[in-house]
Parts: sequence; structure tokens; C-alpha cells
Amino acid sequence: MSRKSLLSAAFALSMLLACSGIATAQDAAVNEIQQLTGPIIHLGTHTYTPGGLHIQVNPEDFGNIPEIGGGTVVYDNTTGTGFFSNRPPGQEIVDSADLPDGTNVGEFQIGFVSDAVGSVTMRYTFYQTNLFDSITGILQGHNGSDAQFVITVSGLPGGGLFGFTVNIVLEPEDHFVITGPDVDAFAGTDWGWSYASLDIGTGTALGPLITTPGGGPGAPGSEDLFDRYDPPLADGGTYTNTFNFGGFPVAAFHMQLIEGVAPFFTIPTLSEYGLGLMVLLLMGAAVVMMRRSV
Repeated sequence: MSRKSLLSAAFALSMLLACSGIATAQDAAVNEIQQLTGPIIHLGTHTYTPGGLHIQVNPEDFGNIPEIGGGTVVYDNTTGTGFFSNRPPGQEIVDSADLPDGTNVGEFQIGFVSDAVGSVTMRYTFYQTNLFDSITGILQGHNGSDAQFVITVSGLPGGGLFGFTVNIVLEPEDHFVITGPDVDAFAGTDWGWSYASLDIGTGTALGPLITTPGGGPGAPGSEDLFDRYDPPLADGGTYTNTFNFGGFPVAAFHMQLIEGVAPFFTIPTLSEYGLGLMVLLLMGAAVVMMRRSV
């Protein structure tokens, strides 16, 4: 049995035995869930820009923004439970999943809840491996960039705990690849994604929707567990514990991955095709000389 499976079994056993350490972790996690009181509104599809994405929304458009489909959905944990996890700034939570090694991700969908009027800012990071403090690094884009995305949403209406979804499209060079070890009992490469609230704005609540697998591929590798780091790893954070919500709702969060076409195109260089170019140039010069001599 793998390390992760053993730890999962130990976690379940400790829950049954009401071990004080796990009970404390569970109680803390239960205090972080809240019920959604408003609708879930789709905010459209937006292309990520280096340095962070700023989405300006217009409440008058709510209900009229289509969810644009494109590409093959390879991971889908988007079925709502009616709950979300309120995450204060200074924390990062990591969810778990598995996909075939080499999966190229060109788009993802997030889901969050806010009661703010105006703007909120969140950070999403995609990691190699996932639970029980096993992260080995951040997944990489084709251009060598980290698969870490800062998203600011402005124009939020406030007035209640509204849910929002938004699709984030990546430029071809920013597509990231699922790769790394497989140390758990699920088929595929272990990967994880994380959520961190950076700025909750004027509200009192901000955090990811709590969800279960959707249709199609479902959510392979998703478990009823998540890790928490205080502060986030990007800020030198420390692993706090692995949590769940006591069985309901499930401790998993809204995420959908859409496969993209890897940017295999390259610009030929002189070092690769220098001889051929030289031959063509010489032939062209010879033709010109022959025409001039006629």
C-alpha cells in the first residue's frame, strides 16, 4: 500500500477512534464552511495575461453571459453542494487529483463565493503531487513559467453570499503539463491545485465552492481531504494539517480542467537548416547570373 493510502487509512481510523488531534483538525475545518445563500453566476471566459488577470464584470449582464465550451474536459469537479469554504487571507488549501502523465491544460474553470461590493483577489496554483504535505513543485508552462495565477474580479454586487464561476483560457505558451510522480492508489499522475484568498475586499466571506464530481470524466483522484498551509507556500508557508468536514459536505472544491493543444510549433533556425538555405541561395544566385549572361 502506498504512503498516501496508508495515511488515508490512518486518518479514517483516527476519526473512528475520536483521536483528539484529528478531532481538533476536523472541528476547525467544519468552522470554515458556510451555506451559499445566493445564485451561482457565470462571469464569462477570459484570457489570462502575465502579471495577473483583472476581470471587470457588470451586474446587469448576470444571467446573460454564456459558458463558452471549447476543448475536451479532462477533469470535472463542478457539481454544487450548496456550500463553500470561507478562507481568510494568510491561508492556502490544496485539493487532490490524478490525470494521465503529459496531459496538456489550456483552460480551467474556477468557482468561488463572495459577499463583497467591488473587488476581490485570489491565487490559484497547480502543483506536482498533493495531500499530506507531499508537494514537490509547481507545474510548469511550456515557456517555463509557474502554473500560478492571480485573478482579480471587480464589479461584484454584494448583498449576499453569491457564487461565481469563470473560465480562464491560457495562451499556448502558458499551457501547463500534468507531470510528476504517482504515489497514491489512483491511476495517473498525482497533481493538486490550491486556492488562497489575497484580498477579500469589503466583504466578510471569500472562498471556493465545495463541489463533487460532474459528468463526463468526473474528478479522478479527488478525495474527501485537503491540506492547509499557514501562510501560503508562496509566502514561506508551513503545512498545518490534512482536513475534512466530517463527511458532509465532501472536502473537495470547484475545478474543471480543459485540455489544450500543445504549442509544438517552432521557428526553424539557421543551425537546423543552414545547409539547405545555403544551397537554395547559391542556386538562386546561379540562376540570376545565367539570366544576366544571356
